[in-house]
Amino acid sequence: MGARTRRLRGFRVAPDEWRPLGVLGLLLAAQMGSMNVATTMTTAAHVAIILNLYAVHTVVLAHFMIPGDRLDLRRLAGVVVAYAGIVVLFGRGFTLGGPRWSGMPSCSAAR
Repeated sequence: MGARTRRLRGFRVAPDEWRPLGVLGLLLAAQMGSMNVATTMTTAAHVAIILNLYAVHTVVLAHFMIPGDRLDLRRLAGVVVAYAGIVVLFGRGFTLGGPRWSGMPSCSAAR
């Protein structure tokens, strides 16, 4: 479709961009593969929390990677509250008899 409409006419990948694109592609494949494997080892609630934690990581990483995007006191407080909430939600599973991180056998037995 793009070839017929000529919308991608200016889109070219320079020869020196192929290697970084390949590395990024491999990282994406590793991330998606490990996330798919990990979701089979835990509960749906934990998967939902981990997937939604990306927004918090994005705020922290933006501070270091995007010029001008600073982690001010207000944002830092939000990040601390978000991480504290994750600790509270996951912390319940570390009691005696609760689910374990490695495969979480007590959760898989309930399925």
